[in-house]
Amino acid sequence: MTGEAVLHQVLERLACDSTTDAFFSADEVADWPSGTLTALIDCGLLQQATPALVIECHGCEARCAMPVEVTAGDAVRPARLRIICDRREDMGPIKVDPARLERWRITGEALASAVARWLGARSPTQSPARRDLWKLSVAGAESRTRVLDLSTEGVPRLTIGDQSIELRDLLEWKSGQVRFASQRMKRFLQQVGDGKETTEARRARVAARKAELIAAGDRSFIKTIAAEENLSETRVKKLLEPPKRPVGSWGGLVASSNPPDSPKKKAKS
Repeated sequence: MTGEAVLHQVLERLACDSTTDAFFSADEVADWPSGTLTALIDCGLLQQATPALVIECHGCEARCAMPVEVTAGDAVRPARLRIICDRREDMGPIKVDPARLERWRITGEALASAVARWLGARSPTQSPARRDLWKLSVAGAESRTRVLDLSTEGVPRLTIGDQSIELRDLLEWKSGQVRFASQRMKRFLQQVGDGKETTEARRARVAARKAELIAAGDRSFIKTIAAEENLSETRVKKLLEPPKRPVGSWGGLVASSNPPDSPKKKAKS
């Protein structure tokens, strides 16, 4: 297995159930190429997790998943870790190396934070309606902010508008390190466009975001949208106001004294 294969496996493990963390045991990590774990920790994708409570038992060829029993140490004897097999009568306690309880995890938040750092974006915000969706605000041309969606569902990907790119196509394994393909990302953004939105398009997008936040029970949706869009709350309120109707000619504003459907009054003789 290569470092690049491990990187892809880490992303795929998170995508298998994007609403929970993905874990990697000490036994699994032991099969990775030397330095791979350190590289994934250094780039922010993996972090140390709490020790495992259940591991694969190596007492026999069955390789059952068994809970680990911990006996606290004292002044005379150190703490002891062992597995008590209840499936074979001829099997006594199996000693467990404490290092085998170590494990590491990748979370949606860790992935979003790492991508935001690579993009030079502000801190990502998680969608209150979806645990697998993160908003990343990136400065574009003419001080405009571009909002990208990072989804970990199915296949981790970045989306802007109706265009998307898989994250595995933006992460490279070079010289034992995880590298972000900045030029590839730049080309993707150029293909999408210059990031300029019409006022109507921006109103529609902000209104859709408002509906999503309200459905999720976010009462401070104005503040949330302002943070995501890098706008003032006053500007967000303006965008959410219904567009004003154009004023027609003065003649259209003057009510007719004789509406077409009403009968004319007879002149007095």
